[in-house]
Parts: sequence; structure tokens; C-alpha cells
Amino acid sequence: MKNPVVRFLPNKVDIEVEEGASLLEVARRAGYVLQSECGGQGTCRSCIVRLVSGDVFLTGEPNLTAKEREEDYILACLARVTEDLVVEVPEDSEYSFSPDAIESERSPGERPGQEIQARGLVIDPAVKRISIVVPPPTMESNSSDFERVQTALEKTNIAGPYDAGVDLLRALSSSLRRNNGLVDVTLFLSNRLPEILKIETRGENVREVGLALDVGTTTLFARLIDLESGDVLAEASDFNAQISCGGDVIHRIIYASKAGGLEELRTLVLGTVAGLLKRLGEEAKSDRDSITAAVVAGNTTMQHLFLGLDPKTIREEPYVPTVTHFPILRAAEIGLDIFPQSPVFMAPSVASYVGGDITAGLLAAGVHRSKKLTLYVDLGTNGEIALGNEDWLTACACSAGPAFEGTGVKCGMRALPGGIDQVKADHDTGKLTYRIIGGGIPKGICGSGLIDLLAELRATNRITARGKLNPDADPERIRKAGRRAEMLLVNGAATGGRGDIVITDADLDNLIRTKGAIFAGIQTLLKGVGLETAAIERVVIAGSFGKHLDIENAIRIGMLPDLPRDRFEYIGNGSLRGAGLTLLSRQLWDELHEIARRITYFELSSWPGYMDEFMAALFLPHTDGSLFPSVKSP
Repeated sequence: MKNPVVRFLPNKVDIEVEEGASLLEVARRAGYVLQSECGGQGTCRSCIVRLVSGDVFLTGEPNLTAKEREEDYILACLARVTEDLVVEVPEDSEYSFSPDAIESERSPGERPGQEIQARGLVIDPAVKRISIVVPPPTMESNSSDFERVQTALEKTNIAGPYDAGVDLLRALSSSLRRNNGLVDVTLFLSNRLPEILKIETRGENVREVGLALDVGTTTLFARLIDLESGDVLAEASDFNAQISCGGDVIHRIIYASKAGGLEELRTLVLGTVAGLLKRLGEEAKSDRDSITAAVVAGNTTMQHLFLGLDPKTIREEPYVPTVTHFPILRAAEIGLDIFPQSPVFMAPSVASYVGGDITAGLLAAGVHRSKKLTLYVDLGTNGEIALGNEDWLTACACSAGPAFEGTGVKCGMRALPGGIDQVKADHDTGKLTYRIIGGGIPKGICGSGLIDLLAELRATNRITARGKLNPDADPERIRKAGRRAEMLLVNGAATGGRGDIVITDADLDNLIRTKGAIFAGIQTLLKGVGLETAAIERVVIAGSFGKHLDIENAIRIGMLPDLPRDRFEYIGNGSLRGAGLTLLSRQLWDELHEIARRITYFELSSWPGYMDEFMAALFLPHTDGSLFPSVKSP
């Protein structure tokens, strides 16, 4: 019996599939990465497609309007293929993996090597390239090739004995005799014995390169760094292809529990990394074998999925991951397409929801060495918060990012071209103005724009302190939408036919819960160590979302503490920066592990008083106005 064939438009890609296959997975095989924030559970509507011909079996009730049903739209995640189909994929349903869609994290002239030196350290990577001369054997001195290599290495003050793999030994004889014993040796200075990774004929302009990789829930960032000079040679970023299996870590963990789901997630993220490595190699003019070390940082779930470790216990009481301090791995065994024997260092995690991205960020910000009491807030897809200084460190995690990255907000979206990332209101006339990423036609509103909008709507009395729309303040824009209200931000005539851009009461509830969770986490850490807000001397904002954040507005809505504005700073991608620094310094790698060991983790779901803090924060800015003395009510 002939298998069904699915044709995808507009690219006219035909895929033969087995009967009963998920249309979402079939689309992925055809090269379409459909949005699926809910991980294929049929609730987010992100994977909407149109049936041009044929019919499908639906495993659930699609969350669609009557008009969408009439026009033959379906949700790909709920559709099972039973016959030949022609399916049209709308532009807004597909993720576009454009190198230009994500901003670079590199600052002009940034050199991790200089930052190492500014800390009073020297560049001292775990992998080094050393030139030696290995004399040829004679009848009088006929020790083995490997023994003569070890003798030459010992003269460089790197004491043996030395480890080596069988592949190196197989090529050793010819390598030594190719250039009269003039060779370059790549050494991995492990905590056991120094290991010889490569022995090559001495060449000009040959360099050892390290890979710093931040595996984010939404986005991956990668850098190639010269291990001798500490210069950034290339940088690339892309969306994590796992997005098609869920927009946050919880949905990814659920997806991993499906048959074949864990391996699929691992394959997707490694595929994203492979694409980044290709672009990095082209920019840096380096081949894969020149990359001889890697540091990988990410939240606990992402690190588990990157390695193919079952993450299910991360979300089950008592919330225990498989591993927090990882052994040193090798590129070949985890599927990382660099020099096969390259050591891969995984940044240590603290707990299920405070991972290596936070320990790396704290290292980059120097919190563990600072006398100042520092609040570190990572506003990524998952909201992690740390508080401490050189004497002590605490940390917690709260659900922050999904709402500010578009999930659960009717017209929300990530910070991509077409996203409204800034909103201003004239406090006299109430007129709203906005800025669009990349210019052009607005498609939705992203996280920084949502924070601005909350602040401006409250300042102009369009929403109450409880976050409810106030129709009397703007009867032209605020209107009924079923049982609830919504406010018109952009008329559909200005969106190129995409429909009105609105903010609803339900959206506002979601956003206030998100900002409330962040502030409650901060207050919980403070009270857990017996300190007041005023004791915070430095606030470090990390994460790509933080780059566009208006600090003033974040304070006005009660998300960040009301402190003197000069105490706030933006560090950028702390995870990526920390990974790069540890590539270049064995001492900082040791400090990274020390940071992870020193952190006291607050599990907010069971921490006494957290829910009280959370409930108190569900107002604009807060039920306790004394916490926000600079914020004036409308």
C-alpha cells in the first residue's frame, strides 16, 4: 500500500510519510521549523497551517476561530496524516533562521584576553600548542618515538608522563619524520596527566582555537577565540531549533518524554550548533580540527538535552537533575563537530533551575570577587536571580521569560524584525508612539515593548493598579472583546493585513504575574539573608532581552527594585562571556566551579513566604508603595 505524500507550499516540497505521522514532525522533515510554543499540545496556535487539499485526523479540538476553520486552517501539532495532502505554511507560522535576526553580542574591540589580564591573570588555557624539536633516533640512542617526544616536551617545563590516544600513536612515526622532527604539539593540561591531542608538522600561522557556546532555550550564541591571544575571531548566533518542540524548558522536558523525543531534541540542537560552526569557520578561516577546546554553558535543562540526558526529574519533586558538576567530555562522544579529541567543559550548574549559564554569568560579572552586594538578574526565557558578593552567594529561579518573549500574549512576539520594542505615551495627550525593530510594518510587540507599554498605560491611567483596562480613560481604543476587554495599539490597516495589534486583559494578567514573579524572587532572596532592598549596591542585568530594557520603566511597573539608577548596568550575554573567559584561564575554570559550590539555592516553590511576596507584587508597582518611592501614581 502506497504511503501518503504531503506537499508543502510555498516551496513545493514533497515528503512521503507513514500513515498516522504528525504533520508538525513531517513539516520539520520538509525543512519547515514551525513555531510550537506549547510543545505540540494544541494550546498556543503557533503552528497554524492551511489545508489546500486532502484531510487529516485531528487528535484534539483545535484552538481556532470559526473563520479560520471555514478557511481550512488546522494546527499541525494535532493533525495526523491519513492521505495525500497539500499544505500551505503561512509566513508567520515558521521560524526564519536568519543570521541578521539576532543581534551580535560582541562589543566593538572586545577582547576576552584583555579582560583576563585586567583581572591580574595571565592567559593560561587548558589546551596549548607548543613547538618542539624531536631528534631522530640513532644506534646509540634508539628510544621509541613516543619516548623521544616526551623527552622533548619535558624540556618545555611541562612535566610528564603524558597521555595519548591510539589515533595519535598510529600517525606518530610519519609525523616525526616528515620535517626532521620539527613539530607542533597540542597539549591538554588536564588535572591528571598532560595529554597529547595532536602532533603536526610545524606550520606557519597555525593557531589553536577554542569554542565558547551559550546554549539558550531560545537562542544559541557561539564564539571562536584564539587560545593564545585571547581575541574573538568570529561570532555567530541562531535560534535553537528545539523551539519547534516547545517554547520553554517545561514543554521541552515533556517533549523529551515522548518516544524518540529526547534524541530528536539532541539532534535538533546539535544541528543548530553545526550550522553555527560552519559560519564561524568561514568568518575565521579555520577548519574544524583547529578547534581543540570548548566550553558550553546553558541552563540545566538545555545542558541535559545537549548531552542527551533524560531531564524528567528536573520537574519532579524533589527537582534533582542527573548531574550538576560535569566530567570533562570529548567532542566526538557528544557529537560536537570539532576536533574529535577536544575536551568539552560543561559549565557547572547549581540546581534544576539555576544552571551553568548563571554560574558563567556570575563569573563574567565578577560577583564572586566583589565587595559590593550585587543583584544579578538574567532576563532570558527563564528568569534566574542571584544575590551576593565575595563572601556569599544565593540564587533562585522564577518563570519570567515566556510572557516577555511572546508566549501567552495575544500579539506578543520575540525581539525580531517587525516587533515593537519601544512604546512612548504623551502624558498630556495620551498619544502612543512606538519603534519597530528593523522598521517596516509592525507584526507584534516584544518583551521590552510590553514593559514600556505596561508602564505607559499605568502612567496615563489606561490601566488600574491591578492591571485592568480602564475604558473611561480611553474609550476610543479600549473596547469589549467577548467577556473581556482589549486595547487597540495598531490598527490592522497599518499591519499589512495581519490584523489589529492589541493588548488584552488576559495579556495584562500574564505580564503582571511575570513581573511579580521576578520581584518576588528578589525580595525572597533579600529576606532570606536578612537584608533590605537599599543594601543592594550593584544591579547587573544580563540576557539578550536586557539589552533593550528600559530600566526606568522596569522599575515603574515594579519588576526591578527602586534603587539609584547609577547602580544598574547591563552585562550582555553573561553566559557567553563567562564561557569565553574560562576557555582562556584554568584559574577561572576553577573559580567557576567554586561559584557553583558556594551558591545557596532557594527553591521558590517550597520556600516559606514566597507566595506572600508574589501576591503582594501583583500590583503596579506593588501593594507596598514605600518600596517604590520614585514611582508616582497617575
